[in-house]
Amino acid sequence: MGKTALALNIALHISVPKTGHQAVGVAVFSLEMSKESLLTRLICSQAHVDQSRFRTGFLDAGRE
Repeated sequence: MGKTALALNIALHISVPKTGHQAVGVAVFSLEMSKESLLTRLICSQAHVDQSRFRTGFLDAGRE
């Protein structure tokens, strides 16, 4: 459980530049999820947005 979430967190941690360092490109491959699904999952994770609410369009201003 949580294999994709772990892989995306590792990829994000590697790709985000730290102070005084240069950004690094990271490739993520998944046999189970499409590139759109991976991107949606990553964006929702970083924005602290519930993915199911994002997909259905029920996002409220000011709510997490």
